Amino acid sequence: MLMSEDEKKPIEKPKTAHSHNNKSMRKNSDALVPTAKSEYKETILLFSKMLVTIFLCEAAIMTLLHIIPLSRGWEIFADSLLLTALGTLILYGLFVRPVWLSLKQRNLALESLRLSERNLVESQKIANLGSWEMNLVTNEETWSDQIYRLLGFEPGEVTPCHETFLSTVHPDDRGMISQAVQKAISENKPYEMEFRVVRKDGTERIMHSRGEINFDESGKPVRIVGMGQDITERKKTEEAIRKSENLYRTLVEANPYGIQEIDSSGFITYTNPAYQKILGYTEQELLGKSILDLLEPESKRNELQDYLSEVVKEQPQPKTYYQKNRTKDNRIIDMAVDWNYKRDNEGRIIGFTSVITDITKRKKADDKLVWLNELMMYIISHARSCIAVHDRDLKYIFVSERYLKEYKVKEKDVIGKHHYEIFPDLPQKWRDVHQRVLLGEVLSEDEDPYVREDGSVDWTTWECRPWYNSDGSIGGIIVYTEIINDRKHAEQKILENQAQLKSLASQLSITEERERRRIATELHDQIGQSLVFSKIKLDELHQSAPSGELTKTLDEICNNIGQIIQDTRSLTFDLSSPILNQFGLEAAVADWLEVQIGAKHGIETEFEDDGRQKPLDDDIRALLFRNVRELLVNVIKHADANKVKVSIQRVNEHIHIDVEDDGKGFNTVKVTSRAAKDTKFGLFSIKERLEQLGGHFQIDSEPGRGSKFSMTTPLKLAKTN
Repeated sequence: MLMSEDEKKPIEKPKTAHSHNNKSMRKNSDALVPTAKSEYKETILLFSKMLVTIFLCEAAIMTLLHIIPLSRGWEIFADSLLLTALGTLILYGLFVRPVWLSLKQRNLALESLRLSERNLVESQKIANLGSWEMNLVTNEETWSDQIYRLLGFEPGEVTPCHETFLSTVHPDDRGMISQAVQKAISENKPYEMEFRVVRKDGTERIMHSRGEINFDESGKPVRIVGMGQDITERKKTEEAIRKSENLYRTLVEANPYGIQEIDSSGFITYTNPAYQKILGYTEQELLGKSILDLLEPESKRNELQDYLSEVVKEQPQPKTYYQKNRTKDNRIIDMAVDWNYKRDNEGRIIGFTSVITDITKRKKADDKLVWLNELMMYIISHARSCIAVHDRDLKYIFVSERYLKEYKVKEKDVIGKHHYEIFPDLPQKWRDVHQRVLLGEVLSEDEDPYVREDGSVDWTTWECRPWYNSDGSIGGIIVYTEIINDRKHAEQKILENQAQLKSLASQLSITEERERRRIATELHDQIGQSLVFSKIKLDELHQSAPSGELTKTLDEICNNIGQIIQDTRSLTFDLSSPILNQFGLEAAVADWLEVQIGAKHGIETEFEDDGRQKPLDDDIRALLFRNVRELLVNVIKHADANKVKVSIQRVNEHIHIDVEDDGKGFNTVKVTSRAAKDTKFGLFSIKERLEQLGGHFQIDSEPGRGSKFSMTTPLKLAKTN
């Protein structure tokens, strides 16, 4: 079955003890199997033994009768009786019983042989093991049913022969079969090989074949007997196991966690690269080393040794063991060790496999987290805010000490209780707040009155925000509440003081304008008039005086007095415009716009008045003129404008004034915030003065687009008691 055409040629082989042993074993095996020829010989032999026995029995009986004289009747009777009895006994003892025992023993042997054959056949079927035999002399082959099926045929479908078998062998493996048979013949040893066969349906299977060569007395190979088994699935399993082992090894070698194996005494038998990297040792330095030698401090070594001894003895559920190890470069690191048992085939613990995690950074982080948690609790306990944490059902899960103190409740009476169970009279507003926060909003209020049970009111500021679980879902609500009664009272006091200050500032501005007007009037009516009268008299004296040194002196005095009169007039206008007092706001603004802006600075001016009567209080008129003048001065200083326009109109019982320019403009937010902060910018003063009069001030400006200032104030001051 496993020989090529060249191998079928007779092969001369010297006689060896092994070939004779094979021959005798073959003969012994043939002797165990009964044949028709052997049964025929045995029957002739038994029949011959029976004839000889009968002949001997008859001779013995006749001799006995001649020796013992008997009467004639007894002689006949004794002859027949003895012949029958003795013949029967002798026939049974010498023939029947041995034959019966022989047949019984033979039948038992045959039955045992048939049972063995059946068991062998069944075992072969279960193991998918087939047998075959090839006579090298006649080239005849016999296959078992398993061989047929292994090759993809039904039993008896093809004639078993070497060519049929060889045609099913994969072309790449045929040469291997020839070499294996040749080697078995030359070395007189059994052969064993694995090769591929291509079945009738085209599928490829792997066969494992094992057999031996039988030789005749001359040493010539006469028969090949072998067994064949389909090991395709086993090979697939072995390949899967190999891949699994390779994958396991790869995973272990590439695992970022340290992995070590130790025996039951704690000596290291394997480490992966990650473990070596953690400790800084090479694999050779770690193998055979006791894990106790790596432990730090030394006092912990007995503890670990006791733990391992207890594990081996009690075999508890493996748990994580935390320890400190010293690295090769003398660093102390924290490690978490997860132990697993290694057992032998009988289930006894023979060692451990452990996964090592360097938790030094995590330990430091945990320590820091503990510290931060303690710090947070300290901050919370000393915070001014009352802090309460609710779950999604609005049940309390945490409250700060200040919360308990401010709301006069005990922690045991709050934790686990519903918020509305503690505060049943909360307004509907809070229910809406809770619902919105549970949807993800963050809500707050700076000043919110809270009415206590005794009717007293607490002013609070609060913030309500959601807190989130690790999966991003909203877990509940955190409420920060601060009672601000003291702050509220302080703010109220500040507002009252500010109102008083503003009132005082307004009164001061009005008083200032009145005083300026009084001083301007005195300068104009008294000092100014006196200076004018003095200059007239000096002019008359100058005209009547003779020429000479006196005339020159009088000229100087007249010029000085004229300059003083001019300065006095300018000072009078700066303090309070006489035009304002005599002709009104519109005339004063128009004159100052023309003279101070147009004539003096060369800026194009425009004045617009609606022509309606505007009966203003003297104080309001003075403050408005002062504001307009300050705005125009700012235009000169900062606007870099080419044109400025002032518009005055009456709107019901209010006067409205606009001052516009085409200058460079400015950012109103920055300017107003700076003015409020510095309290040096004129715009802030203007705004404050107008608000004290019951008016308001508006600015409209952008960089590069000019500016517009609008003032609105009542015509009359409100009467105060």
